[in-house]
Amino acid sequence: MKNPLASLSLAAACAAIPSAPLPAQTSSTNPGAAAQDDPITLGAFTVTTSQDKGYGATYSTGATRINLPLQNIPTTVVTLNAEFLKDTGALSTTDAVKFVSGMNANGTPYAGQVTVRGFAQGDGVGFKDGIPDNGIIGGSPLNDFATVERVEVIKGPNGVLFGSQVPGGVINSINKQPRPQQRTLVKATAGSFELLRGELDTSGSIVRDQLYYRLVFATQRGETPQGGPNDKLIAYPALTWAPFAGTKITARLDWSRIDLATSRNGWFADAAGAFSTFVPIERTWDEFDESNLITKRTYDVVVEQRLAAAWTARLVGRTSNTDQDKLNYNKTRFDFVSASGAVVGNQNTYRFSQPYADIRSVRDRRRDLLGNNNDSLTFDLVGALKLGPTEHKLLASASTARGKNYNIRRTQTYPTMSIFAPVFRDNPESVTGPITTPTNARGTSKSSGYGVQDTVYLLDERIVLVGGVRRSGAESTGFNVLTNRATSEPRKEATTSKFGAIGKPAKGVALFYNFAETFQPVGGVDDNGVPFKNQSGVTKEGGVKLELLEGRLTGTASLFDVELDNFVRTIADLVTNVPRRVQAGKNLSKGFEADLAWQPTPAVTLTVGYGDLKSKDETGLRIRGVPQGPNYKAFGKYAFTQGRLKGLALGGGYVFTGDSAGDSTDTFNLPEWETVDLFAAYARGRWAFQVNLYNLLDERYVATAVTKTFVYPGSPRNFRASVSFSF
Repeated sequence: MKNPLASLSLAAACAAIPSAPLPAQTSSTNPGAAAQDDPITLGAFTVTTSQDKGYGATYSTGATRINLPLQNIPTTVVTLNAEFLKDTGALSTTDAVKFVSGMNANGTPYAGQVTVRGFAQGDGVGFKDGIPDNGIIGGSPLNDFATVERVEVIKGPNGVLFGSQVPGGVINSINKQPRPQQRTLVKATAGSFELLRGELDTSGSIVRDQLYYRLVFATQRGETPQGGPNDKLIAYPALTWAPFAGTKITARLDWSRIDLATSRNGWFADAAGAFSTFVPIERTWDEFDESNLITKRTYDVVVEQRLAAAWTARLVGRTSNTDQDKLNYNKTRFDFVSASGAVVGNQNTYRFSQPYADIRSVRDRRRDLLGNNNDSLTFDLVGALKLGPTEHKLLASASTARGKNYNIRRTQTYPTMSIFAPVFRDNPESVTGPITTPTNARGTSKSSGYGVQDTVYLLDERIVLVGGVRRSGAESTGFNVLTNRATSEPRKEATTSKFGAIGKPAKGVALFYNFAETFQPVGGVDDNGVPFKNQSGVTKEGGVKLELLEGRLTGTASLFDVELDNFVRTIADLVTNVPRRVQAGKNLSKGFEADLAWQPTPAVTLTVGYGDLKSKDETGLRIRGVPQGPNYKAFGKYAFTQGRLKGLALGGGYVFTGDSAGDSTDTFNLPEWETVDLFAAYARGRWAFQVNLYNLLDERYVATAVTKTFVYPGSPRNFRASVSFSF
């Protein structure tokens, strides 16, 4: 289903390109570096990018909530900076993190779900500017990179800073900020699957050194490989006011409207775990009225105040409102049919090697209406002080949040479709069955927390100690409209702690150890009526950080052991054979990971990642969608810096991913796979051109799966080509 508003906006944006004068391209490898010249930027909460070298970054805000050198943070942090995002042509998180060790897409395509160190990130939940992005529903990908400056992958539990979170880690997107310098970028992109996209990014001063803005607008029209909609409309206005020295107030709106099919899958698995790779990747068994319309509005007000020379406070108010209207054809099974028309089995009982005349997709027509409204308030106070021979960087933080949500599901029976000779209907509603409503629920939630962290420097920062503690709690209520029954989850609280140590035996080399905890509230009760406990996550990690050759070689290598306890699992009772929920599980993840960024010469820029991971539960079953064993990632480029080819850059990337479990009970295997990407870019004056080619070898592979019914092939060979003009 095409979005007429997006199409009209795209036409207007592309029509404006020839008339817009653009800023000259600079030779800097860091587009955000000029922002450091802003005389009223408060450095405590603003990431430093001026020292980025190629794809390497030396500072982080997400790992500590404040701007600190990575060498002083006893945590593994992988930063995907603006140069890397540009070269890869990434439009979303899953595009970019595939080059980070130990990370992989998980769940339906485009859903923004990934695994970090063996743990699913869960419905795309992430962080923006170090604050929870609470507006995400239904696994929806709501972080288009038109508004994102860089991405930080912070591995491992960190409940002291973030409260409740997945123990594998946090993905923190850093939004583009208003800048006093006048800059405008207009960009148009076209590509495979009917992709057309236009972007506008402009900033400048309204009142010099006091009032300045950033405006980002993007519109996109396209399809998924299986023909579903892939349309976006994004607006991001932001305004910064500095009324007094040491005071900065930023207000911004992040608005998006997305129509993106996430349920279409072209393949499935049989009883033996073999895949239907004989079916064309672009084949679908969904009618063409399928849509997944998501509208999100996030309002932020950020007040930063310098209290003294070494103390700064920040108050962030965030309101997110998200609504989703999803119409899709939910496949319940695939029936194998004999020549006589009789059903002889399904994907769980029959094999492709057995005789059959046809395979039919059995589906329901389903409409989900979901929404949530979330309000949060976060306060941070950071300061430095000296006590005897020690220097301290203190962070005190407190947060509170509340939310409301609704979930309505309506289903209708729908005729089966042959996968070999599909017939699509012009009027799908004419053949649907009566509407049933299995779900109609509303809910509310409240959470709060407060904590403190101290970074202690000894011997001129040759030794760094980090410790912290946080107390957090959450409660929720629900109301089932169908049964007129209310439920209430009492407040559940947890205390999390962390301890880290860094020793620097030589310049640019830091050895570190990290112990950290996190938690996740678990609602409901077991079969005996006993409330479930909080899930608790713990990591133990040790490794080395590098910052050598004046920052041209940076990275982290570490051994880690992560454990998630009190995992809720559904098992079959051996006596009654009735499934029941028990809280007795553990998810265990351990291994080795290394991520390095290297710029050996101004012309060559590289990033490489290697991981060797084992992620299983306490019974030995592999965790779904988590690649086991070695994985290799690399991306790099060569830029011509002189001669006739000056301005030309050529590069590409390689990904190798190990095999993984296809479902939560590890009944079938997803084989290992590898892909190769290439790109070429050319900049001349104010113009820039770029072409990215993905899956160069047209590898046919299974990217991810949920069950044998829902198996998703990786995208076939495809491309994106862009032209931009800056002024």
